[in-house]
Amino acid sequence: MIKLLIIALTFISSVLISFSNNTKDSNDVVNLNNNSLSIETISNHNVKFNFDEDFITENNVVSIKIIDDYNIIPTITINGNIGCQLLSSNFNENEIELTFPNSDGTLEINLLFDNETIIRHIYSSERDGKYGISALSMYQAKYLVGNLPNQEYMDNDEIEAIYVETPDFSNDREQNNRVIANGSVFGYLRWTDDNNVSHPLIGVKVKLTWDASFGEAYTSTNSSGYFYISFSNMWTLSDYGCYIHIYAENDMVKVTNSNSTLYEKTEKLVMMQNGDNYNYGTYTFSPTQDNDMGRAMQVFSAMYNYSNYAKNLNDGENIPQCSVIYPTNSSETTSYYANSQNVIHLGHEGLEHLNGVTVAGSWDVIGHEYGHHLQYHYFYHNIGGSHIINESSILNYMNNSNYQNMLTDEQKRESKINGCMLGMNEAWPTFFAISAQSTFSNDIKTVPTVGDAFYSAYNFYAPFNIVSTVKKGEACEATIIMFLYHLWDVDNNESWDNISISDDDLWDIMCNHNPSNLSDFVNALYNSSLSFSRSDLGKLLEVFKISASDLSISSNSLANYSIKPTFTWIKNGQDIVYEGETYYYSNNRFTLAFYDSTSSNLILEKQNIYSNSYTLTQEEWNTILSSSGTIYYVQIKSYSTLGIETGPYYSIMYNYTKPNMASTSISINNSRYYENRLAIVEGTSWTFDVTFDHSGNKLFQTFGNKDTKMYLYYSDGITQVCNPSDDEGYGQNSYIYHYLQANTTYKLRVCFYNQYLSGMTKLSVMSVGGFKNNEDESMNSYECIWHIHNWQNYTFNSYVSQYNSMVVTFTPPVSGNYTISLDSEFDNYLYVIDPSSNNLLSFNVDYNDDSNGCSTNASLTKNLETNKTYLIVFCQYNPSHIFSNLDSGDDIILRINKV
Repeated sequence: MIKLLIIALTFISSVLISFSNNTKDSNDVVNLNNNSLSIETISNHNVKFNFDEDFITENNVVSIKIIDDYNIIPTITINGNIGCQLLSSNFNENEIELTFPNSDGTLEINLLFDNETIIRHIYSSERDGKYGISALSMYQAKYLVGNLPNQEYMDNDEIEAIYVETPDFSNDREQNNRVIANGSVFGYLRWTDDNNVSHPLIGVKVKLTWDASFGEAYTSTNSSGYFYISFSNMWTLSDYGCYIHIYAENDMVKVTNSNSTLYEKTEKLVMMQNGDNYNYGTYTFSPTQDNDMGRAMQVFSAMYNYSNYAKNLNDGENIPQCSVIYPTNSSETTSYYANSQNVIHLGHEGLEHLNGVTVAGSWDVIGHEYGHHLQYHYFYHNIGGSHIINESSILNYMNNSNYQNMLTDEQKRESKINGCMLGMNEAWPTFFAISAQSTFSNDIKTVPTVGDAFYSAYNFYAPFNIVSTVKKGEACEATIIMFLYHLWDVDNNESWDNISISDDDLWDIMCNHNPSNLSDFVNALYNSSLSFSRSDLGKLLEVFKISASDLSISSNSLANYSIKPTFTWIKNGQDIVYEGETYYYSNNRFTLAFYDSTSSNLILEKQNIYSNSYTLTQEEWNTILSSSGTIYYVQIKSYSTLGIETGPYYSIMYNYTKPNMASTSISINNSRYYENRLAIVEGTSWTFDVTFDHSGNKLFQTFGNKDTKMYLYYSDGITQVCNPSDDEGYGQNSYIYHYLQANTTYKLRVCFYNQYLSGMTKLSVMSVGGFKNNEDESMNSYECIWHIHNWQNYTFNSYVSQYNSMVVTFTPPVSGNYTISLDSEFDNYLYVIDPSSNNLLSFNVDYNDDSNGCSTNASLTKNLETNKTYLIVFCQYNPSHIFSNLDSGDDIILRINKV
């Protein structure tokens, strides 16, 4: 078997670790870089070598370190002609000294950790006092110091060629004129663009063949357009005839004419003498010299750059080969990709309009169509149809379908599904075409229209500015293109563009989630593990009018949080007018999401809002105010529900400072019991202007598990009516009992003892004519109230006066259900209050009017806990009722019975 040696020029440096029979498969190894150490992860252990890259040294002695986290001193054995001496060894670090020979050297280092062996190879080659050191191969070590044969013809840009076996020698072939030949063929290839500027022709296949097909070998041009083919022991006919073939083809790309014939330049070479190196020189393909073949080489170059970029996105895996037909026949006036055929058809040349840009020079178009090739193989949704780039594809789809009159529900649905899919399906390839060009070499960026932020084509009267801001909804191709571009671009020149998600990450989103429309894509992105600002993403969605925008809050709630705020926003999206009818495909359903001061912890979400404003309920507002921190965040989630539901599309994270005070008025008129659930923001307090319609003893009490403090002032807000109350109430709650005048304004201030605390409490106010414990001189604390305890069945006789409620406390001796009831000649009311809860009381759970068919007497059965002191309030149904001599009396009986 005769072989041709074709030399590979470039290698990628890496650490090579092999394993013995009891080691892990190489697929389990993960390579990372950390402080110039090469890290291998094996069975959840890290082994690090400070031997990360190939290098050249003039010292024949170097030291390396091996660091691990096994916490085991390994057994180390070596094999090879590179000298190796163990300098130090301990549980986590080993240092080895290497001595390289003045020739080629190899070394195998074996590290045994219990039952796990790591094998490390090192190679060296010496020339002119310099040593090339490689962890990859001897070939690479030689390459570093120029010890490879014919290395003067090599560069380090691309893998030049591969080994190709030739046909076996056959004795029945003509032997008399046979000559055994050795030598090489090398040269440079270039191509010219529309401005007649030449560029290296990179990646094309170059093949060398001999007369009668007695042998062949091939290679690919490198990044300089250079090729080199060497051969040895090749037999040819006596004239030494051989041919060079240059193809517009590689493993991922090929360019053919309309008859599917691959573009190929073939030229016969004559070898002068056995052993000669034939310099092919430089050949430049151009339309002037090569007509369609010259243009096809530009098409190939565009495809080569796009396919290599896609290969990098695809983790280095080759993309399935894609053919380009150029030129197409004159009947094909547009460019398109034929899915099942893996073929791009480029439109006919006669349509050029833009600054002399040719079909072959329309790199943006070529990249767009190649993007469809990627879609077909990696995240394909079968949708097509004619489309206008800057109009909603929903309308395009309606026009293509030629619906008549008003659309049915099914037609609305079909239009939405296909329009949104078509918009995304056409937008992504254009984004791919433009973003890919940013990675092309500086030489390629000099090609007309390449490397800019415009989409230019032979059949465009004007370039399409991809960085502008078309705002025509979630189904508009142009809108999606620009959204994707600004999502990715690294320039961030606009004040509203502060996000940059890498092309690799965006590719992974497309491949892993296969989004059929923009809504799918946004939500896959939003729910991914990628690190980016959700607010910056929302800003883009707002700028392009995909999400609701411009959230505002009612001004009167900014300073005083006793006022419930109203939030207002602008609806966005795009409505469609078709056949005189408007179809409301814009956003029509919204969710307000509220987050605490970290912007990441959701504290409240109000869903299913069908207008562009919403006023919070008191409980919703309390939830926000009682969250941690002095600021909170609000985000709008927008949905479009006509046809099919799309969304949510997310706004930015709006942040608001919580008001620094709350102020309101309480007028206690003919009231049995007043309560108000309060949210208190850290560092602030509630201030109430309180008035009563009659004079008497008034009881103020907070309920809950927060440490509160209360202050009671006269109307000037300075002079205190009584001492402040801290822990006089139940637990750490506050409690004030004082005689106050009717129709007089008092100021009550409620706050937390800890000013850095936010949370909830409940304020209760009542007029009382209650009893104090016998041993107490005044009712200055919760414990001074008349107390019932240690009874499971108890009857308490008392009276009720006009305007006043009776209050007692009760501590159950055991936990369980208790029935608490009233018996009187007048209509009565009953409250049983859990003092540890700040929740508002619930009718027939915590309080009652009439029960068990009785039209006057109240009764509750409630589960009570032992060791908790409940507050019981009972009174007339109408507190202002006046007892007269005709009345049976003002006596009332309180009964407590264990059920």
